[in-house]
Amino acid sequence: MMRRGQPQIEVTFDIDANGILNVTAKEKSTGKEINHRIEGSTNISDADITKAKAEAEQFAEDDRKRRELVESKNRLEALVYQMESMMAEQKDKIPDEDKEKVNKLIADAKSITSKEGATKEEIDTEIERIQKEFAELYNKYQAAPAE
Repeated sequence: MMRRGQPQIEVTFDIDANGILNVTAKEKSTGKEINHRIEGSTNISDADITKAKAEAEQFAEDDRKRRELVESKNRLEALVYQMESMMAEQKDKIPDEDKEKVNKLIADAKSITSKEGATKEEIDTEIERIQKEFAELYNKYQAAPAE
């Protein structure tokens, strides 16, 4: 509760999309109003802004490459899982010679995924080679009727 004769001031703040703050103070009994505009100032030079944008673009490219590498590794790991599953499901039907081939493919895949500094291109090349060799074996044993 205000005492008689004391001013009642209503203050409003409004920030626009550009970060400009508009402050309005209004004395209720007289209706007198004062507006003040506050604009943010930065000490960032145009050169610093340009540099920051260039760094952001560089990191975006690095992030894209890293994502593609992880996606390739994930595809290779999915292929390993598929080979291991076939070996488990068809173990009684696969002769030792073909088991050795599949185990070698699994070892090759695990070797390239754990290789320090393996590139996306190296991994993709291995995926193509392993898929091709495994596809022949997979079709041979997945097509075989269950006993």
